[in-house]
Amino acid sequence: MKWKLTDETREIAGYQCHRANALFFDSIYVVAFYTDEILTKGGPESFNGLPGMILGIAIPHQHITIFATKVTGFDTSPDKWSLPQQGKSTATNNKEFNTITSKMLKDFGLTSEWVQFFMDL
Repeated sequence: MKWKLTDETREIAGYQCHRANALFFDSIYVVAFYTDEILTKGGPESFNGLPGMILGIAIPHQHITIFATKVTGFDTSPDKWSLPQQGKSTATNNKEFNTITSKMLKDFGLTSEWVQFFMDL
């Protein structure tokens, strides 16, 4: 995704954010607001590629908006982390994978049209 940075700014979750625009799949207009006050680069879902953390995404054609309401930090020192325990491996097909993934997303409260849009790709 190729972003076009603009001069427009707005405050989101207490951070000064800059606007960027892009086309997704050459036809879906996307508006993102990112802050360079958070050093980690990234964003919601699969959106990234901007010079800071994306705190807001809007896809007008899909009537989708995702905006942060607050940002909390946590201790990232190495002694606070441990590797997850390895579980058993299970072969699965796409239908089973989508069923399991949908249930997991519902458990996390991620049931919006936005999530379904990407599950259907």
